[in-house]
Amino acid sequence: MYFFGRFCPWRDTQTCGGGTLRFRIAVTGGVAQGKSTVVATLASIGWRTVSADEVARQVASASDVRHEIAETLALPLDYDRAELRARVAEDPDARLSLNSILHFRTVQALFACHADVVEVPLLFEAGLLTLADEVWTVWCSPENQLLRLAARLGDSIQARQWVAAQLPSPVKVALSDWDVNTDHAPESVAALVVARAKGTATP
Repeated sequence: MYFFGRFCPWRDTQTCGGGTLRFRIAVTGGVAQGKSTVVATLASIGWRTVSADEVARQVASASDVRHEIAETLALPLDYDRAELRARVAEDPDARLSLNSILHFRTVQALFACHADVVEVPLLFEAGLLTLADEVWTVWCSPENQLLRLAARLGDSIQARQWVAAQLPSPVKVALSDWDVNTDHAPESVAALVVARAKGTATP
């Protein structure tokens, strides 16, 4: 995701354009912990969903935004995602600059989707706690997370580096309205998600 670090220049997500804007549910959690599975379950029972990752990528791919990023971060105009990641990883100021370019645009684009549920991997890190009425954290054991991520990346060392760079799951759980452990069988996780969704309200 393009939300790097913890700086967010626009924290009040309730007052965009003078109106009240909040999603019903924000789903967050660490990498490879099952967020997409939970969101897919909500979509299967009629909730409208959107991924902040996908929207951020669309925003960052716009020609005017790419030009601003390249100029601000001293990158070539034809930079790729690997170059961008490397640039913000090595320079905290570059990370803050990227955030200032993308955050406002991305949150605006998210609300334009008129979804009920938003999937935001780095919700806490990006300072977006007021994005939704309820925040759900999806988590699993550190062992399972590393196994899943190593299988996805094909590199166990890189998997450990990614996990180490994220906010620990217990902290996210403590800040959430609800949490779900995806170490359980998929059908059990789905049942828990459906039950909680029905208790929250209908989409």
